[in-house]
Amino acid sequence: NQERSALRAVMKDGPSWKALRKLPQKLKLLQVSSVQSLLFNRVLDARFDEYDRVWDGDICRLENGADFLVEQAAAEQPRCEALEISPTGPIFGHKMRNPAGRELELETGILEQAGLTPEMWEIGKGLSQKGDRRPFRFIASEVDAKYDADARALTLGFTLPKGCYATVLLKEITKSGEDLAFSPQTR
Repeated sequence: NQERSALRAVMKDGPSWKALRKLPQKLKLLQVSSVQSLLFNRVLDARFDEYDRVWDGDICRLENGADFLVEQAAAEQPRCEALEISPTGPIFGHKMRNPAGRELELETGILEQAGLTPEMWEIGKGLSQKGDRRPFRFIASEVDAKYDADARALTLGFTLPKGCYATVLLKEITKSGEDLAFSPQTR
């Protein structure tokens, strides 16, 4: 199969385009997306104590999905506290909108630590990534909870914005680092 062929190529020649070419396109795209997610998480980890604080130069996202560059953090902080806006982090790509100030320094440092540059996301071969920004926090909607005493089971229902993960929300609710059993349902 293609995965074994790619693994043999990596074992023989090391990671290279030769090995990558042997993978199905969907798997290649998954690899690129995984790197983007990893780097976003590194930025969030580095800013974790202040993910809900607005910095000068942040790009914040409004509830309607529009983004804007923050020029005066102190003026925008009340809107952040009211959950009207949220600072964003990078989904790196060659056309991603860059922040300024401390956030730009942080993101540039994370990208450099990974040995990458913004131009490297223009990979070609159907793998190029334009990039985007993702809020550091999100709000669940349509929240519902039901407890079945006989089964000793709690059923939670909620809707999340695109790009958010139910497992992250459940870990936050339970304050657990464990993977939790759940069955996602599409409404």
